[in-house]
Amino acid sequence: MRQDWEPEDLIKVWTLLEDDMKRMRNIAAARGAAIRQQLLELPAPVVADALGYHDKTTSRLRNETGGTWSRCAAGDHGRSPVGWAPETTGES
Repeated sequence: MRQDWEPEDLIKVWTLLEDDMKRMRNIAAARGAAIRQQLLELPAPVVADALGYHDKTTSRLRNETGGTWSRCAAGDHGRSPVGWAPETTGES
C-alpha cells in the first residue's frame, strides 16, 4: 500500500534533531580518530585497502597525523622469496 506524503511530513521525518546531530558528530570524530590511530601503526596503503578508502586520502591523513610510514616493501607478497623453504620437523 502506497502512502502519499506531504513535503512537510518528509521534512519532519528526515530532519535530525540537535541530539541526533551531536551523536552524528561524535560518530564522525570517533571514526576519524580510529583511522588516524591505524595510520600510526600501519602503512597508509594497507589502511586504505582494509577500510576501502582511496590511498591518497589515507596518505593525506597520515601526513596530518605525523605518521612515519613513508614506504611499503615492493613486490609480490603472495609468494615466498627465492630460496626460502619452510622448516621441517622431520616428522611425516
